[in-house]
Amino acid sequence: MMRDIRRGFTLIELLVVMSIIGVLAGMGMVGVPMIMRQVKIAKAKADIRNIEMALAMYKKDYGVYPNDVTPEQVSNDLTGYASDPDTPDEKYQKDPEWHGPYLKTEPKQHEFMQRNRALVDPWGKKYQFRLSKPVKNKFSVDIWSPGPDGIDDQGEKDDVNNWR
Repeated sequence: MMRDIRRGFTLIELLVVMSIIGVLAGMGMVGVPMIMRQVKIAKAKADIRNIEMALAMYKKDYGVYPNDVTPEQVSNDLTGYASDPDTPDEKYQKDPEWHGPYLKTEPKQHEFMQRNRALVDPWGKKYQFRLSKPVKNKFSVDIWSPGPDGIDDQGEKDDVNNWR
């Protein structure tokens, strides 16, 4: 007696496996936006720590913090690039007391299409500064990012800052 044994998968088995894979992939995709949000927050915190260290080095050289009238001015004084991150500004090259750049950045960390570029957070918004009269940080300066919602709450709500 001879048996006709065929090896392989039935259509139902294939559909079950495909549906299980689809459910697992769907569950994974739900967490991606939350993970990306946390990654951007961590990047903003790291940027703020780097800016804070650069400001401390600047103050050590000059005895004061940079002029914090605009985020662009602080960025220029720390990086030495008022126009293009690849070309140092002559103002900084000719200053014998300027020992910068105090902060090394990549072009994507700056606003584009402007002569004076501000440092931007992972969401593309300008980092904000209170250097001469910090309100929140008693031991240093106030630095914050508008955070995930992009609305500047002066360092509160979902803003990422250096005092919490």
